[in-house]
Amino acid sequence: SLYQLLYGERYIFEEVLGLTFRISPDAFFQINTAGAEVLYQTVGKLSWADKNTVLLDVCCAFGLSLACQAPKVVGVEVVEQAVEDAKWNATFNDYRVVQAIQNCEAIRTLIYVSCKPEREAMRNFLEFCCPPDPGKKLVREPSAPLLAVPVDMFPQTMHCELVILFTR
Repeated sequence: SLYQLLYGERYIFEEVLGLTFRISPDAFFQINTAGAEVLYQTVGKLSWADKNTVLLDVCCAFGLSLACQAPKVVGVEVVEQAVEDAKWNATFNDYRVVQAIQNCEAIRTLIYVSCKPEREAMRNFLEFCCPPDPGKKLVREPSAPLLAVPVDMFPQTMHCELVILFTR
């Protein structure tokens, strides 16, 4: 571990939507918990999850808060070394998460949450909407943005989380 505990508790605990989250020093967690509740509820409403839904939670940000709606939640998380390995693997194998999601026929609904939609996320949005293109290794029908909902997680700033519902 990169951290050495000098005093106090090893973790902090936060409650969101009646769930208790244990948070490690280097873990990602929304610090605006009231805003996080609105964000998680928005994602839950847009997910249309039911007893036949399997939720894929990339980065393990929302899955636990949606577990009561769907019978199965699969979380994908990374650690620093895994990120470095993934970068090498992606370069070596020309593999990208967006391509994998877009090419998976079983994924009919996608909810994308981004705090910086004008950056890398915008490139991802465009790729989700691309028609099949062997040159880009996209083989399935495109997704289409159906609804976008801004959630103000950063009061008194110009930034907000953007929740976009894609369907196909």
